[in-house]
Amino acid sequence: MPTHRYKHGVLGDRIEAGAITIRKSDGSLSSFVLTRESVFEDLTPRLADLDRDGRTEVIVVRSYLKHGGTVSVLGLRMDELDLLAELPPIGQPNRWLNPSIIADLDGSGRPVIGLVRTPHIGGQLQIWRFAKGRLEPVLSATGFSNHSIGNRALGLTAVLSSGEERRIIIPDATQANLLVLDAISLSRLASIPLPARPIRDFVVQRDSAGHQWVEIGFEDGITYKLSDPSGRLFD
Repeated sequence: MPTHRYKHGVLGDRIEAGAITIRKSDGSLSSFVLTRESVFEDLTPRLADLDRDGRTEVIVVRSYLKHGGTVSVLGLRMDELDLLAELPPIGQPNRWLNPSIIADLDGSGRPVIGLVRTPHIGGQLQIWRFAKGRLEPVLSATGFSNHSIGNRALGLTAVLSSGEERRIIIPDATQANLLVLDAISLSRLASIPLPARPIRDFVVQRDSAGHQWVEIGFEDGITYKLSDPSGRLFD
């Protein structure tokens, strides 16, 4: 259900989605159709079992024409796709957020949602947990950007391991530096100058020995490899 009713175009065009359709395990389809007050201002729904009940949730960016962006969690209710939980929208039109983290950050086995609120204007990184049918705040910190206006890459973030701990790799608010954060406290462990603006989704790779690195593509056309041979920040 493509629609032009939201005049923002932060993802490179003015066409947004008016509905989401899922295919269930039995092959049947179920749709969640929005009213004219909002759109799905997103490209790819994220799938995860957020509350570990054995059923998959759908995490997607929804934008209200008068109140801006929010994160919606959809799932099956009475065997039909329905809204399970939603954050309060930002509060004004043409304000957006980008949930680029769906990962277990504390080793509990339960993935959380990590989003940057207003990534184009001094973004705030927020971590949210879905539990008991609602979204609960975990922690937040300011000064991040995981998207550039008009770009269709929404994954300018990576989560790496350091032993039993997790690290978040994400650009700062200017996208001039890459920050390494402790995933539990969001404290900054390192800042790495970037040669250009990142424009492609970060890709985490791992070799046969278990060592990790991140491939990052920049607007200068070069792809760089971020690794930590010392093992001080991540394995």
